[in-house]
Amino acid sequence: MKNNIKKIDQELLDMENSFIDLANKHCDYCDYDDYRKISIAFLYAAARFNAFDIWASAPDLVAFKSEKNTRQKLFETLYKKRLNEELNEFETNFDKYRKELAK
Repeated sequence: MKNNIKKIDQELLDMENSFIDLANKHCDYCDYDDYRKISIAFLYAAARFNAFDIWASAPDLVAFKSEKNTRQKLFETLYKKRLNEELNEFETNFDKYRKELAK
């Protein structure tokens, strides 16, 4: 069971990294002012896919309506948690990451 959880965690991390790699490729063709545009596009894409996920997992409209608020709250909670973790990471390593970005 524990190995299975590690496998799922690694798969999730690999997917997350592939999305970050794509965002970084977009950053290659922009300046700092465009980072916000990429960030918003990322959020909108996540919202579209999350809505699709909720719809796809519902066998009918009744189930969709029943689950949408619960699942929406779950996505919001996960996002806020992850955003806080990442903000803390950047705060802790602010100068280090600035030096790496300048290279």
